[in-house]
Amino acid sequence: MQEPSCLVNSGTAGSNELVTVEPCGLKPCGAIGCGVPPDVEFGTRNPVKNFHRPGEKVYINCNAGYIRENDDMSITCTENGTWSKTDNLGCSVDYRIQLSNTLLATDRYLPQLPPSTGHVNISFEAAVVEIIDADEKNEHMFGSMAFRLSWKDNRLSWTPSKYGNVTQLVLTTEDVWIPNIYLIRNSDAKFSMFPAAPVTVTSDGEVGWDIVDLLTTTCDLEPALFPFDTMTCPVCLGTTTSVERFNCPVEQGNEKPLESESYIEHFMKCGDQQKEVVDQWNAEWTVFVFLFVFCLFILCRFILVISKQVSYSLNK
Repeated sequence: MQEPSCLVNSGTAGSNELVTVEPCGLKPCGAIGCGVPPDVEFGTRNPVKNFHRPGEKVYINCNAGYIRENDDMSITCTENGTWSKTDNLGCSVDYRIQLSNTLLATDRYLPQLPPSTGHVNISFEAAVVEIIDADEKNEHMFGSMAFRLSWKDNRLSWTPSKYGNVTQLVLTTEDVWIPNIYLIRNSDAKFSMFPAAPVTVTSDGEVGWDIVDLLTTTCDLEPALFPFDTMTCPVCLGTTTSVERFNCPVEQGNEKPLESESYIEHFMKCGDQQKEVVDQWNAEWTVFVFLFVFCLFILCRFILVISKQVSYSLNK
């Protein structure tokens, strides 16, 4: 038996009314199906009809400020005329939205102002993701570099128990204060600033900013050592104000390190050294810190390779 249909006014065309035929949502006599889907707290159901045939789905959408309690928030009308599930269909409060709205309210937080009226200590780590090119002739290096900067901003601290035990929040560099840094030995005229990126904030006000970017920097070449040339390429970050103070991160015993959204696995701290063979050069890099400058020194040693071409002939 077919489901009852109703004539529905769907608008006008000139002086004529447009009428369409749609299901009335009424249960046909003797038909097997499901009735009205269960209510959803802090959410809506779509579609909502008085009758659903077996196999039809109803999707759950949460109201603004709420999140789904399960990944699969849909229910299906089964062959025996019951809904596939009726539990765990609610929407819970998204404390991250409440927390970010509270922390970043304009009456208590301005990203233009630093966390302190004095100096802000910036701890850093660094990593060389990939050396793409080391150009001896033009004395510059092109590669993918990563920096991890962290600092304290007490304005961004909160009590986790008041916000659903949320202990970490991901914001962006446009939302919070970040150090005014620039690339000192920049060799790319098109590069002006680091792109916007996520920052990680913990409940104690610790802010972490991971910078991963393709950079071209100038190098210092020692041609006197030819054919074993040595080229030093400092990748240095400087500050445009006197507020920031770079320093080396201090181990905090058993304290859990700040988790980050970055895919970089191993960052280096002050004094750490690493060596890697990249194509035709051997590269070593070390991290150093100065008062207003943080540098990742990359030392490339080039080895002259003499190859002998051998030709073969096939005698028939």
